[in-house]
Amino acid sequence: NEPQHEENHRDAHDDGDDRSVLRLVQIESLDEGLIGHTFTLFSIPVGRGDAPGTSLDRVSQNVSLSNSGPPETRLPSESAEVLHLVAQVATAASDRDLRSSLRPVVEQLVRLAPRSSLVWWASGLTASDTVERYAAFRVGYHRGLDSLRANGWRGSGFVRWSHAGNVGFLRCLLGLQQAAALLGESDEEERCRLFLLQLDPTGVPAAEASGIDGLLN
Repeated sequence: NEPQHEENHRDAHDDGDDRSVLRLVQIESLDEGLIGHTFTLFSIPVGRGDAPGTSLDRVSQNVSLSNSGPPETRLPSESAEVLHLVAQVATAASDRDLRSSLRPVVEQLVRLAPRSSLVWWASGLTASDTVERYAAFRVGYHRGLDSLRANGWRGSGFVRWSHAGNVGFLRCLLGLQQAAALLGESDEEERCRLFLLQLDPTGVPAAEASGIDGLLN
């Protein structure tokens, strides 16, 4: 069955104030795994005189309605410099003997972009043991949650692998799942697995799953 959507718009009484109009948009999804949940996209005052480019405009640009269920959030892409350095670290980290030598590069990355989930994922790849790796992925996961909220995410909705800006956060969540498994923390492993499926019901791309397995094992 195709997911169904129901939109309810309610305008508050107009008393002449430009900011008196309140719009509530709700999306009801019957998507698999999210049955019965109602998602509030936004509930904000809408001013007739609001200029384009306000903070509300910027947030709403990163949250869009999907034709397959709840809203989708897209995080901003990383800078070219961060992408280049992370790619170098990921390539070299496949050689266990080189991982310790990569720590200065990772430190440079963290100083360059401490709020980047992708940077903390790279840090996890070069960690000296599973506990250190788990900690790095968890920091990246929480940095990603902060970024999602700043870009309009309200605790539900899609965050897909197909958008490049989302990959760092999703990799940290996947890495956290794998590290939890290695530590025998089965509850955490299962929570991460289900959260990944909720964020993108198409599943983890095969290349991502095999890549993290090869680096952590």
